[in-house]
Amino acid sequence: MSYRNGFLTEEELELCRIVREASLPGAYTLPEFLADVWEYIRDKTNYGKRFRRSVEAGQLSGVVRSGRTITNHQVYTVRAA
Repeated sequence: MSYRNGFLTEEELELCRIVREASLPGAYTLPEFLADVWEYIRDKTNYGKRFRRSVEAGQLSGVVRSGRTITNHQVYTVRAA
């Protein structure tokens, strides 16, 4: 699978857009945000890095990186649509 130079693929971005539209505004870790599909993602570390890069690059509107948990996991804020 091609990872588009460290970013999410178009298919992965589309899945995240669907999840974002169904999510309430608030702060989420990536496993919380993708709760229904997280168990099916094989390489969670790599996916998390690519998700962060895609969010920082503005490829997923309505989602911003907003900090870290005390266990050093990224926190993302989902804004109202």
